[in-house]
Amino acid sequence: MLNIETKYTGKTAFLHLAFRPFFFAALSYAVVSIFLWFLLYSQGAAILPNDYNIISWHAHEMIFGFAMATITGFLLTAVKNWTGIQTIHEKPLLGLFLLWLVARVLAFVPGSWALPTLAIIDSLYLLVVMWAFSSPVFKKKQWKNLAFSGKLFLMWFANIIFYLGLLGYLDNGVHYGLYIGFSYHVSRYF
Repeated sequence: MLNIETKYTGKTAFLHLAFRPFFFAALSYAVVSIFLWFLLYSQGAAILPNDYNIISWHAHEMIFGFAMATITGFLLTAVKNWTGIQTIHEKPLLGLFLLWLVARVLAFVPGSWALPTLAIIDSLYLLVVMWAFSSPVFKKKQWKNLAFSGKLFLMWFANIIFYLGLLGYLDNGVHYGLYIGFSYHVSRYF
């Protein structure tokens, strides 16, 4: 049986386990994105600058925004239970959460710098999630859980492919990135 410290002595319980900020973010983002989607799609509101197609935005945010927030919260909390090693918390967890949040907001910022910055920050977020999950797995040598690291790598790769397409560096990159990311989510059920 793993010996996991149950008494928390940190500054705020909200930032002690990843499921708290990321599940809250996923819930909040689901509500906000429904409203944004309504404005973008039905009213023709032009709130997405930089030639970011609204269909691509919607698909990307459902896969890499909403779903990855939920997956991040689950995996970083579960790996603590599986290994007995405290995952990132307090300021590092807040930093990871802010990476996720800034990536969601940057899509609405005008300017030629916004999309490349968005691509870097969103990809960095997934890279940090992969590291934060994989570190305890390697320390405890729980090799069976490396399958999750592989899937996180696939999501990181798919996100990079998406942004390379969005920025015009890879033909059909948006399409390929979305379908690779979507196949990750679907493959869990088959």
